[in-house]
Amino acid sequence: MKGRSIVALGVTAALAAGATTVATGQGTGGTLGPKAQGTTTFQVRIAVRNFGVHCSNTNNLRRCQRQASPRVGSLSGGSGAVFQGGRRVGTAHFTNIVTQRMRRNSGGELFLATVVLPDGTLTAQGANQGGENAPAIPLSITGGTGEYRGARGFATEQDDPSSTQREFRVNVTFTFIP
Repeated sequence: MKGRSIVALGVTAALAAGATTVATGQGTGGTLGPKAQGTTTFQVRIAVRNFGVHCSNTNNLRRCQRQASPRVGSLSGGSGAVFQGGRRVGTAHFTNIVTQRMRRNSGGELFLATVVLPDGTLTAQGANQGGENAPAIPLSITGGTGEYRGARGFATEQDDPSSTQREFRVNVTFTFIP
């Protein structure tokens, strides 16, 4: 997805993450879970009320959102409902951390995500470099639990045109590598 910048509230809310569980279930060998194979797509819906921003230089949300270039250490995070085939199947948690400050939204960010499903979890992480018009960089699938145990591969994101001012939607495709 282009530009997970803190400046754009909706665009920042991309997938799902929980920094404390990113290392869970690393794909280091053993038997893969039955769902950690092939490709699967989820839609993550993030309501504005489930999203937060903290700028390293201000606690004022509006001032933070107006900044053209967020400072290093600024954070955004939240959660959203996960849908598959029009049916809610779980919850996604995410966080973004600004790691490099440049001009006009062209810095760098670290992205961490966890998707919690009834039959296991998926974790992913990645980076963004270059701002709103930069090419999308796939996320790395860093692990999984339950039916997704041993998961590894990559995830790609695509903005969903049905997004609104109150709810941002993104389609996330997980491609598993055996």
